[in-house]
Amino acid sequence: MTRTRKKWASRTTGRLDIEAAVAARLDMPQEQVGDVLCEALNEIATALAAGRRVELRRWGVFEPKELRAREFCNIATGTNGKVGARTTVKFKPAPALREIVSGEERAA
Repeated sequence: MTRTRKKWASRTTGRLDIEAAVAARLDMPQEQVGDVLCEALNEIATALAAGRRVELRRWGVFEPKELRAREFCNIATGTNGKVGARTTVKFKPAPALREIVSGEERAA
């Protein structure tokens, strides 16, 4: 039996893809680039876990966001329940990133 790929799989860029591209561009070993990338991402996660805002110029802002406890209704079973409060991450892209993604050029 052959496995079919999901239609979005060919449009996904993973950590290893980023490592390979940066390693080729900087002429560095991919393993070394991977270590640096991993440490950078760990530092961002640590800051967010501590409740701090992470601001990356020309990229965007990551902020921890508190979600309140709330009630829900399962339509299939008709039961009600409660979801506890939790913290998630909110990302707001910088204008420069929005322009790159949308293909727009910045007016000089």
